[in-house]
Amino acid sequence: MWTVHETDRLTDTEANILRNQDKVFVTSKYSKGVFLGQGIEADVCHNYFDSHHFYPIENPVGKKEDVVEFFLGGKFEKRKKTAEIMLAWAKCFANNGKYRLNCAINNPFLDSDKIFESVQKIFRGNTPWNINFIGHIEKNSDYNKLLNFIDIDLTGLSGAEGCNLVTMNCLGLGKKSVVLDEHAHRDFDRSGNSILVEASG
Repeated sequence: MWTVHETDRLTDTEANILRNQDKVFVTSKYSKGVFLGQGIEADVCHNYFDSHHFYPIENPVGKKEDVVEFFLGGKFEKRKKTAEIMLAWAKCFANNGKYRLNCAINNPFLDSDKIFESVQKIFRGNTPWNINFIGHIEKNSDYNKLLNFIDIDLTGLSGAEGCNLVTMNCLGLGKKSVVLDEHAHRDFDRSGNSILVEASG
């Protein structure tokens, strides 16, 4: 079994399922430590940069040299710290035309109206005009265009990751990433390729 498990503990059900496997692989040293702490043997088998679907585009469509394009992708949920990341970004850059935050966020358990409602609550009905909500992107080709368009990835600030494939693909495309120096990120993010942020709690 290969799993991208990303939390700091296993449930009893998860542990039981894992004990019944012949072999268990995880995507980070952090997850291996979590599993070993609960008596589950596991080996690390990292995820990888997908060069088939994600590759550099020389002149991304619509890219303006005078606007710094930030990116936040992935699941909209508390564990990923999506709301906190948006609020922190807005505190620095809200309504400043030199900066834009592109959010490709979604949650399969919430429809887009529910997510929009939640975002409105986060910003108390005053969502900054320079935050661009894209939602779920169906095709890898469209996701590649977006990742080529942005300058700085914030997805690495997530509070829980098993590997963070989005940040890995952004780094593979030569983008700057702001990354929480914790969990799975420690396997591939370094001060040479990312801006590392120390966890505060």
